Amino acid sequence: MRGRIPSITVCLLLILALFVGLDLGFEIVPKVGAGTIYVPTDYPTIQEAVDAAWPGDTVYVYSGSYTEYVVVNKALNLIGEGSGSTEIWGGPSDHTVKITASSVYVSGFRIMGWGLEVAGIHLESGGNTISDNNVGGDYGIDLSSSNGNIIKNNIVGGGVGIRLDSSTGNSITDNTISSSSGSGILLSGSDDNTITGNTISNNGEGICIASSEGNTIKSNTISNNFYGIYFFGSGQGNIVTDNAISNNENGVLYLWSYGSLTNCSITGSSNYDFYLETFSHGTALNTIFNKAKTYFTEDNMGSTLTVKWYPSC
Repeated sequence: MRGRIPSITVCLLLILALFVGLDLGFEIVPKVGAGTIYVPTDYPTIQEAVDAAWPGDTVYVYSGSYTEYVVVNKALNLIGEGSGSTEIWGGPSDHTVKITASSVYVSGFRIMGWGLEVAGIHLESGGNTISDNNVGGDYGIDLSSSNGNIIKNNIVGGGVGIRLDSSTGNSITDNTISSSSGSGILLSGSDDNTITGNTISNNGEGICIASSEGNTIKSNTISNNFYGIYFFGSGQGNIVTDNAISNNENGVLYLWSYGSLTNCSITGSSNYDFYLETFSHGTALNTIFNKAKTYFTEDNMGSTLTVKWYPSC
């Protein structure tokens, strides 16, 4: 027995090590999450489960309606049983789901916000994935100074469907965005984002590009909006290509903007295919539209539309 350290001595040494940094020759490793917490089985609310989770854990939420605000402040997976059966309802005072940590994955919910400037999902961090949800609010999905996120396969509506405000390097892919009173997708002071494969219909503007540069807007279906694409205060750095812009009140609006469309089609516009206001310069490259439906306002201040066709390779 002389060669063995009594267990009480080991405990005392561990406690001493924590307080004075004693080197015992081995590391005390913090818990790394890889477990699953179930709501409401383990915790009655989603927020309690998030608070109890470790980074890397999964919070799985069974079908039901949950009335609460959720703040996700650690890297974890937040997964609902299905967007048709697992609902989170917030209130007028804050965003319903707010993500402040990076590397968060949210999927399988119906998430609704209500109230002025309130979002269903609000992101103020980077490197997150939001997929396969049904989201609404004054903003459906709202990115604020939030970079490098993936927003895919969601059904989104609201005052504005998806807003990117001062956000860079995000991928907005394969979403269905409809019935927004404002923009389906709004880029505001946001550069170098990719908007591809989305179905955008019955909104005020399908896509609004405001004071934003270097974005790629490709292979979207944009229909039955008041404006299909609205360039506002933006330069030539945006790539708008291979989009189908159909059956809108107006196809493309330019206001204080430069903008090029390549390999797009603008068809079935009730009023105008191209509508140019106040010092705007548009370019249509290999783009199908009706020249008779091009309109320059009286105060256009020298606005121009350049049409070019290049043979296929």
